[in-house]
Amino acid sequence: MYYILNERDGKEVFDSRVNTATSNYVVNQLNLDEPAVHFSIHEPTVMIGRYQNAFAEVDQQYLEEQGIHLLRRLSGGGAVYHDLGNIMFMLTGPNHGAGQKHFAEYSKPLLEAITSLGVPEVHASGRNDLQIKQQKFSGTSFYSTKERFMFGATISYNLDREVARKVLKPNKKKLQAHRTKSIQSRITNVKDHLPSPYNQWSTSEFRDYLVCSLFGVEELSEVKIYRLTDQDWAKIDVLVDEKFKNDAWNWGNRSDFKLHHRQRFKQGTFDFYADVEKGKIVRCSLYGDFFAKQELHAITNVLIGKSFQPKAIQTALADVQLMNYIDDLTEEQLLTLIFKEDEEK
Repeated sequence: MYYILNERDGKEVFDSRVNTATSNYVVNQLNLDEPAVHFSIHEPTVMIGRYQNAFAEVDQQYLEEQGIHLLRRLSGGGAVYHDLGNIMFMLTGPNHGAGQKHFAEYSKPLLEAITSLGVPEVHASGRNDLQIKQQKFSGTSFYSTKERFMFGATISYNLDREVARKVLKPNKKKLQAHRTKSIQSRITNVKDHLPSPYNQWSTSEFRDYLVCSLFGVEELSEVKIYRLTDQDWAKIDVLVDEKFKNDAWNWGNRSDFKLHHRQRFKQGTFDFYADVEKGKIVRCSLYGDFFAKQELHAITNVLIGKSFQPKAIQTALADVQLMNYIDDLTEEQLLTLIFKEDEEK
């Protein structure tokens, strides 16, 4: 078995879009003569399932303000938040009868590695969750073709759960998406359960421990390593550009929905209605009990055809003198109305 080193030019890669492309390349294009494992650690990213409506899963303003990536994976499932406290694990190899019935078999080495550190009640639960006592620390997935299989696990080692809570924000208003939204499970971090001195490990140190445990060795120098070549990276770069850094893929797939947002400001209560198709606003209207100086078509018309993204809407509104229509109306208020998902107080 090989350990595929997640490094380029001697430096570890943390870009989730590149790492996801690398995993995809390893499974579908890299023909090794033995099974292989690949570990990656991602900078802050919301990863959504292939069939999810991105706009229904995240607080877009918070996502942009914090510089968090939005990434659509190739498989189904729900939305999850990744950061430098998460570890992505992947096992791949020839598909000799591999299947979902082997979830327990594939999970066992990870469970044993954590148990060996003195963590009690580490076990698999249900179809694809890994838990410590009654709290989930990992979700697993499975994918296969005729030739190969892929088993993956997302391991929460030291995840920032507060950021996850803020950015994964289910719409509490009247968003009628064409896809089911995610249900957030109660999660825990492995680090919170480790005894001293293991609880002082960084994410990378914990990852290195898992690698050694899987290979049954004491030091990384004893592990059989595959280093991605320049030719490998050239093919990975194509995947990154065509898919995982492509907004049309990450935001545009399955993005048709209707919304109605209501917000109270000092001028009164505002209601914003919109139809979004293929990630763009095709119809919208603004209503409320405020007093307007003139018709509001000039405000709503500039939004038609624009991407349903905070930056795109902000750019469109920049040329509109909002106070000519409603006293003291600001760009910030409209962005809050259009994108914020808090219940009206």
